[in-house]
Amino acid sequence: MATKRGIKCFQKLYTFQRSTKERQARRLCTDSNTKKNKQTVLLDGTPMVCRAYYGLRHAIPTNWSGIPIAGVFSYLKMLLKIMKEWQYDYIGVCFDSAGPTFRAEMMETYKKNRSALPKELSRQFPIARQGTEAFGVACISEKGYEADDIIATYSSWAINEGHTVL
Repeated sequence: MATKRGIKCFQKLYTFQRSTKERQARRLCTDSNTKKNKQTVLLDGTPMVCRAYYGLRHAIPTNWSGIPIAGVFSYLKMLLKIMKEWQYDYIGVCFDSAGPTFRAEMMETYKKNRSALPKELSRQFPIARQGTEAFGVACISEKGYEADDIIATYSSWAINEGHTVL
């Protein structure tokens, strides 16, 4: 039973590629000029924003509408540093989707020991996504999937196209 369920979830993971965002993001890994040894960077934006938030949560500046943005500010600084210092041909940032994932549906105890994100942090994720896109970086997320799942999918596509994935 667990094997059938695992196969079903694996298949479900690959079916999300047809949506507009995924087709757009898939261009990270394939284009008409693809050559061997292209460098593709795929980042998990969720822990980056969390790390940034908890690193600066005591110095919480807000934007014009009163939303705390310390996590966004520090996250975007990290992203800029990566963009400046790393050698790559394609880059994308993946974010966890809000709400339950297919793993939570499979196993009730999945991540049940974690507390909910602070409201100040959860309000910063849409702004982080907007900032990511403003830098010209593909921002990838899909309902029901975690960023790790999306990164694994895109990594396999990129590797199949002859890319090195960082």
